[in-house]
Amino acid sequence: MKRIIFSVCVMIFSYGAVAGGPGPFYNIGKNAAIGLAESAWDNLGRSCRNVPVFAEIVEDGIRDAARDIQTRYRGRSAKDFGAGYQAGLSKVLNKVHNRCETRKVRTLLERLEQLVKKLFKVILAGRSPREEPDFYQDKTRPYGGGQSYYRIAYNAASGLARSTWDSLGRDCTKTSQFVRIVGYGVDDATADIGRRYTGWAAEEFGRGYIDGLVDVLERLVNLCVNECSMLGNAMGEWSAKMFCRVAQEIRRVPRFTSRIANIRGSICGSAYRSECESGFVGIARGMCPRYTRSNNFRDYYRAEDNGCCSYNPY
Repeated sequence: MKRIIFSVCVMIFSYGAVAGGPGPFYNIGKNAAIGLAESAWDNLGRSCRNVPVFAEIVEDGIRDAARDIQTRYRGRSAKDFGAGYQAGLSKVLNKVHNRCETRKVRTLLERLEQLVKKLFKVILAGRSPREEPDFYQDKTRPYGGGQSYYRIAYNAASGLARSTWDSLGRDCTKTSQFVRIVGYGVDDATADIGRRYTGWAAEEFGRGYIDGLVDVLERLVNLCVNECSMLGNAMGEWSAKMFCRVAQEIRRVPRFTSRIANIRGSICGSAYRSECESGFVGIARGMCPRYTRSNNFRDYYRAEDNGCCSYNPY
């Protein structure tokens, strides 16, 4: 049994030092906001004469995001996501500010930059820390009909799985890594029980160990899929509103010109992209239906085309 527990401990240590710097949801929000704002500026011709229109579109986007973070999207991830979104918009505003040197334009953009900081400072400062995930609070764990070997192994495995998640920073963008680590533990136990460790006690111990890992895994994956879906939905809606405002101004379908690298192969990324694309289509078809019937429309949002619903936590 020592070998099974040791293998998981080694994996915890290997993945332990992964935190530090802005969180991945911050980066996702920042990357998406930069893509949206730069594309809006490009579609307006990068003309300093269009700065008032650009500023109005960005301000509407800021207010949409600020309102939703305050009222609809709760928790630590939403806070990080919103902070990144603000940082991305501010970065593009600074670029436009440096390009357009007239006093009127500079005054307008400075006012807008202050609005960005003011809105998000108030909202983000008021956010309470995220509550512990449900599986940390759960007390109704199965104990294998009261068999002590099952109980010992179940509790040990649950603790190992939670420690692994803590070592990954409780970061839902690392759900795939967590699944892989826990999967190694399940494979080790499955391979050893009945071959290296035999008898009734070993079988009960192995069953408890596997159940302990899998129960925490299932709770975590469900929690993170919901969280990543929530933020994907937020980005889809905000992106669609900016798309429609630009389309209504230029009277044609905008192009998404600032492509975002789409990082594939993660549980969180799949949930985020799916909800973002669904939210984008739903809002756009309701807000500006005449601009949703072309390939450029699909090209604007689809993650597979590196559109605004791409998932990039780096």
